[in-house]
Amino acid sequence: MEVIGHKIILTFNDDAEIKYKNITIHTPNDKKMDEFLNKFEKLLKEYKFNTKELDNIEYSYVKQSKDLLKDCDWYEMPEYKINPKMLEAPSIIMVYIQDDEEAQEFIDDFNIDFNVNITPSTTWVWYPKRPDDLSPDIDKMWITEKPVLPKYPIYIISKGRWEKRYTSKYFEWAGIPYKIVVEPQEYEKYAEVIDPKKILILPKEYLNKNQGGIPARNFVWNHSTASGAKRHWIVDDNIRSYKRLNNSERVMVKSGASFRVVEDYVDRYTNIKMAGHNYSMFAPASNTILRPITFNTRIYSSILLSNDIKDRWRGRYNEDTDLSLRLLKKGYPTVLFNAMLADKLATLTQKGGNTDTIYSVKDALYLKAKSLQDQHPDVVEITTRFGRTHHMVNYRPFKHLQPIFKKGIKLTNKTNNYGMKLVKKDSLQKRGGAYKIVEFPDGYRVMGIDHGDLLSKRPLSYNQARKQFIAVSLKEGLF
Repeated sequence: MEVIGHKIILTFNDDAEIKYKNITIHTPNDKKMDEFLNKFEKLLKEYKFNTKELDNIEYSYVKQSKDLLKDCDWYEMPEYKINPKMLEAPSIIMVYIQDDEEAQEFIDDFNIDFNVNITPSTTWVWYPKRPDDLSPDIDKMWITEKPVLPKYPIYIISKGRWEKRYTSKYFEWAGIPYKIVVEPQEYEKYAEVIDPKKILILPKEYLNKNQGGIPARNFVWNHSTASGAKRHWIVDDNIRSYKRLNNSERVMVKSGASFRVVEDYVDRYTNIKMAGHNYSMFAPASNTILRPITFNTRIYSSILLSNDIKDRWRGRYNEDTDLSLRLLKKGYPTVLFNAMLADKLATLTQKGGNTDTIYSVKDALYLKAKSLQDQHPDVVEITTRFGRTHHMVNYRPFKHLQPIFKKGIKLTNKTNNYGMKLVKKDSLQKRGGAYKIVEFPDGYRVMGIDHGDLLSKRPLSYNQARKQFIAVSLKEGLF
């Protein structure tokens, strides 16, 4: 073990392939950080680490950007600010080698001891929990008393997911109009649970192309263009909800305002052809330097596209990133919204969609990354992230692209919250899903009932599994 500044670096196996993973540990104050380290030291000793260097650890404190709204043109848009209490919360970083068996055992024990759930995609946790004064709206949601609806048509593309229907369930609950595109053989299944008037059957010329969802995406583009729409939304079918990030909290929105904000912003400019919502997992509430929007990066899963461009979806994998890059290379800036977020489930965690088709083949993740590198060798490299083969895109060549205002646009430096107000959260969305303890031949594990994820890679004793079950259920608000 080595301590460098506010980092604790743990090495379990010198021969392991080096795949470092960082986990930021936040606490509400210095006293709680001291408490965490005392408890952490006991766990480290169980794994035979020399803990003397812990005395040298330095606490880190988050910083706030001097001007969160600078160069964002965030005029007549919803309030976007940081909770000043976040600046008082200390943090440290735990660094360990990923994909090492002993390191995973350590993380499993860490999860149990500290009542957290570190997964391959986790980047931060709170101990003992995020304090109430940083989560005053945890039991609330944003609504609008008068309907605020999207201007442009929304299409969901879906395959094999008529039972779960995450995105369409959210839209029904929030009162957001949409169409869902399905294949002919699955129409009856979807029609049993969705109003048939909302269902579009994918025509035969778009079927059996062995391109995943790309043919359906092109059908949507052509369908919306034929309808006379200036733009269209295309969204994945595994989005649990949409959230608003403000005051260092991500709070669910029961309104079409999460779409209308994006549309109104984009429509001020002549040259923005692609925009969309960031994933909530990539916009942590503890991030005090994240601006309301990010220019010139990839847009995926919840996308607003202009119908006046000639480009169409292509290839087999990574079509969202590919289209983002093609438009950036043509000089069109993209806009990713952090103020409005899509709470999307992680890729490959759900049956159906591409999971059972193009991602089910051998070496699918490598093929996925390689296809994008072949399309854009000038900006794409293949790497390993979160324990999986991944693509790494260099977006720096596009940072100079600037949106251009339409003539006659005049904006004031006023806030427009689109009529959103906070009310107590209703009962529809305990979206984390329930969990259960499952016995395997080699021991017990906790499994998500809805998504089938295992929270531990290694077998646990029943008591360990019970502790983990209670911890994750409390965290998800299921008790």
